[in-house]
Amino acid sequence: MSKLKEEKVFINKISHHKDKVLLSLSNNTDLEINEDIVMDFYLYEHKEISVAEIDKIKHAFSLQSSLKYAYKLVSRNSYTEKELRKKLQAKSYIHQDINNVIQKLKQLKYIDDNKYFNDAVESMKIKGYGPLKIYRTLKEKGITEDILKNMEYSEDEEKSILKAKLPKLQKQYQNYNFKSQKQHICNSLLNAGFHHDLILDTLDDLIIITDDKILLRKEINKIYERYKKKNLSNSELHQSLVSYFIRKGYNYKDIQAVLEDIKNENI
Repeated sequence: MSKLKEEKVFINKISHHKDKVLLSLSNNTDLEINEDIVMDFYLYEHKEISVAEIDKIKHAFSLQSSLKYAYKLVSRNSYTEKELRKKLQAKSYIHQDINNVIQKLKQLKYIDDNKYFNDAVESMKIKGYGPLKIYRTLKEKGITEDILKNMEYSEDEEKSILKAKLPKLQKQYQNYNFKSQKQHICNSLLNAGFHHDLILDTLDDLIIITDDKILLRKEINKIYERYKKKNLSNSELHQSLVSYFIRKGYNYKDIQAVLEDIKNENI
């Protein structure tokens, strides 16, 4: 039996729309391409093209589109290979085209994970991030262990950057009592990626200037009347307030002293 003859397809019409070109084919399908593809394949109206040629045109346009989009991205920002690959995948480009685009951009040094790593480490240090935060962030972006292990971040450098963050944190939490202020500063530094033991050593040497009794008096004044409305006995009211402010990190003796002052003022 002879092979079936391949279907003949003709270009009925070529329509130009800004940076796009639409081919209307005789098999009642439309093909979106661009001017470069028209020139590369020497396309014109009434030209006969095979199904194989149509596939080549589609592939060429897909590759050009993905490359154009990738150029647009890297011209505006820096990306790791993993980040750029995800951007291209989100556009549903063909897997092989994405691989080809990535390879081309790597050859042109538009994608360079080593350079990205070095630039990011220095940038994040300047922004006040510790080594653990930098490591986690860059690993999520696709930087490999072979590159990450080369990060230079000495303990002295970490301690210096950590200490530089303290004045702002102290100001941010200045209305907290001593214990609570110290805990909030510690949590902020942990979130910023500094080592826990180094944070504790630094906070041990930190002089936190705060008058817990003044802060405590302000807080008790805020809720004292609210608690009194619960119709508690004096001892129950006293114990409820003591328990509440111990949970907030205030010293037991300070709480007792302030409550005694309030009691004497109300006599």
